Amino acid sequence: MELNDLIAAYKATREERERFDAFYKDKLKGLQEQIEVALSSSGLKSAKTDAGHAITSMRRTVRVVDWEAFNPFADDHPEIVKTSIDSGAALALIEDGQAIPGTEVSSTFVLTVR
Repeated sequence: MELNDLIAAYKATREERERFDAFYKDKLKGLQEQIEVALSSSGLKSAKTDAGHAITSMRRTVRVVDWEAFNPFADDHPEIVKTSIDSGAALALIEDGQAIPGTEVSSTFVLTVR
């Protein structure tokens, strides 16, 4: 096979994969929404069936939005920035009622299906 043909075949295959990825991503998103509604309407956080297990959870993340306000706090609390601001240390402080200046916390709903 000539180089031109190889490149053309590669690009065609990549484009086909992108179409499939988009199709299945949309399909999975629709199914995920239906599972979330079914669990929520039943008052369940998880469910196990013959087909598998669906588990819901909340993922909390901490993001620095004002470095000037955050840096003095980080100097006094090095455990927060040893790995990342999104580490368990930062979330533990927030859950204990400690405000971390210059940060905002966001929560994301997560569905895991096995």
